[in-house]
Amino acid sequence: MRRRFSYANVAATLALFFAISGGALAANHYLINSTKQINPKVLKKLKGATGKAGATGKAGATGAAGTAGTAGAPGKEGPRGPGIVASGASGSGGFEICTLSSSPTICFPEGEGAISFTPAVDAKCHVTLSSQIVTGTIGKPEEDGPYFRIEIKEDGSQRNDGLHGYYFEATPGEESTDQERTRTIPVTAGHTYSFGAYYGSVSGEWKTKNANYYIEYTCFA
Repeated sequence: MRRRFSYANVAATLALFFAISGGALAANHYLINSTKQINPKVLKKLKGATGKAGATGKAGATGAAGTAGTAGAPGKEGPRGPGIVASGASGSGGFEICTLSSSPTICFPEGEGAISFTPAVDAKCHVTLSSQIVTGTIGKPEEDGPYFRIEIKEDGSQRNDGLHGYYFEATPGEESTDQERTRTIPVTAGHTYSFGAYYGSVSGEWKTKNANYYIEYTCFA
C-alpha cells in the first residue's frame, strides 16, 4: 500500500535534518567569536602561564664609525690672575738708620739698601715698616716719643700713608718699644716708587736719637 506524506511527517523530517546538520556545523565552525561572549570569571581562568624566555639572539654587526667632529673655535683669553709685580726689602735683611733731627723726620733707604721699582701694570703693594729708636738712656724721657708712618715717593713727589701713627715709648733699657706698621698701597703702571719711614712730632730728648727701621714690600696685580 502506498504511503502518503502528511504535514506532520514532513515537519518531523525537517526537524531531524536541522538537528543533525546543526551538530555538524558546530563541530566544524566557531560559534563564539568574541571574548565579550564569555563570562569574565571564566575568561580569567582561560589565561595560560607565561612561557619560558627564548634564547638570546646573536649580537648584531658593529655599526660603521661616525665622522669626526670639527674642532671648536679657541676661547677668549681669561682675565689676568693675581701675580707678583714687584717685591723688595731695605738693605740685606738688616736695619737702616735714620737720625731724628726735626719734625717730621723722613728717611729713605740709600746705597745698597735703596729700594725702588716701576710697575708694568697697576698693582697693590703690601708694605711693612718696623722701627725702634735707640734712646741711650735708662728710664722714660720727659716727653712722649714720636709717631711713625710709611712714607711713599712717587716720581719724586712724597706723601705718607695718611693714617693715625703709632707712638714710640721708652722702656727701662736703652731702646724704645718696637713698632710695626703694615699698609696696602696702590701703585700705577709706569710710575717709579720707593718706600721710607716718616717720624712725626719729634721733639725734646727724642731729637738727635737714631731710629733703626726696616721696610719690605710685595706688590700684586
